[in-house]
Amino acid sequence: MTVKKISKRPWLLLPIEVKNREFDAKVMLSCIGAERGFGVLLGRNNFNMRGAFPRGVYLDKCISPYKADALRQQVNGLGNSLAILDEEGLVYQSEKLYLDNRTSRETVDLASLIFTWGNAQRDLINGRYAVPDKLLATGSPRADLWQKPWNAVYSDELRAIQEELGPYVLIPANFSPAHHVDPINFSLKKRGITENSCSGKKLSIKEDRFVYRQKILNEFFDLVPAIAEHLGSHTVLLRPHPNDNMKIWAEIQKKWPPNVKVIYRGGISPWILASDLLVHNSCTSGVEAYAMEKPAIAYTPYSDPRFDQNIPNPLSQQSSTVSGVLELIDRNLRNQGLGREEKKTELYNYHITNDRSILSGERMLEALEQLELPEVEFSCQNYGLRRRARVLARKLRRRVGDFTGKHEFSYAYRKQKNPGMTLMEVENLLQCFRSKLNRWHDVNVTQVGEDLFCFHRP
Repeated sequence: MTVKKISKRPWLLLPIEVKNREFDAKVMLSCIGAERGFGVLLGRNNFNMRGAFPRGVYLDKCISPYKADALRQQVNGLGNSLAILDEEGLVYQSEKLYLDNRTSRETVDLASLIFTWGNAQRDLINGRYAVPDKLLATGSPRADLWQKPWNAVYSDELRAIQEELGPYVLIPANFSPAHHVDPINFSLKKRGITENSCSGKKLSIKEDRFVYRQKILNEFFDLVPAIAEHLGSHTVLLRPHPNDNMKIWAEIQKKWPPNVKVIYRGGISPWILASDLLVHNSCTSGVEAYAMEKPAIAYTPYSDPRFDQNIPNPLSQQSSTVSGVLELIDRNLRNQGLGREEKKTELYNYHITNDRSILSGERMLEALEQLELPEVEFSCQNYGLRRRARVLARKLRRRVGDFTGKHEFSYAYRKQKNPGMTLMEVENLLQCFRSKLNRWHDVNVTQVGEDLFCFHRP
């Protein structure tokens, strides 16, 4: 068994929860860290719970109360510093719900640094917890990849998608939990909570939200075929949400015109870039489209300030009727770039730090360098056949755990969020960064475990 030693250096431990959402940006962040002299371990969410890796800084994806045990283990149990960039800190329903559901006094106190997407999130957290020294409005590596010149990394995918589909309108689904892949845990419909059954009842906020999102989904069932029939020469591409049950969408597709496609493959960014325009409701993709200077239309048949997300609809052109959406589509296809008023740009810049002279990841690493992290040597074993066999056995035990009720969430749900990462995928993306952006030529990557990779410079 080959053992590779990586010399002493500070370490960044970087977990991924939703692969299609985070993979590209976190590989880029890993490259930035390695370039600045860090060793970076990139792996599946919570890969470091047993402390088998060097002490350093653990960069988690949120400071939610439900994460308190895991974050406490990182800091008090394993001796790591804790930094946070909330992957869901840009788009949320209300300020109170965000603070109540995504933050807590304990988790804020555990963190040494809290990176935010922009000034809006920073001001929101500081308003409740008064921790200005911990908060840095760095922006997000995901948002960097939405903008030129960084989104050039998607140019090959963009061309391949356009060759496959031709011109198309993209409709990202954002209706969870209506079609959730893990209905036992997430679907209120499975518990008898539907729009009809709730009539006249006093609902919890969660039940009320489910009914509201289901009502909007029902309206999209009519909108999708209307767009397809109106634009006969275009494909209408519906992209399911990462949490959706793909089998349900496959059945729904059969009822729609033949120019409607349902595809969930890879990250959404190249699909937005390759589209003519986007139609959504309260979806982060509306913000991403604005960053990419792609027309975005928010279809808003209903409105409820308790549940509508904070900025996706306001950054988009809006219509509450099918005919209004079709009219906006026609206008945009004739004249790209409608709906970019100054107030929208101000809203975008308040929520997303937007300085193209420096990457968000570079701002983050500059801050992490001030934490006085220990410099640690790391000896990693080659990820060979024997270790792969143990991984297969562990996966089998996970499947058995589903049937025995051992796991909180189903295997299908966990697998869909992160189906696994391969060394070839990582190396291909790294090569894309090198060729498209002319960066990180001296960064090495080694697979050191299941879905676990080490980035470093010699």
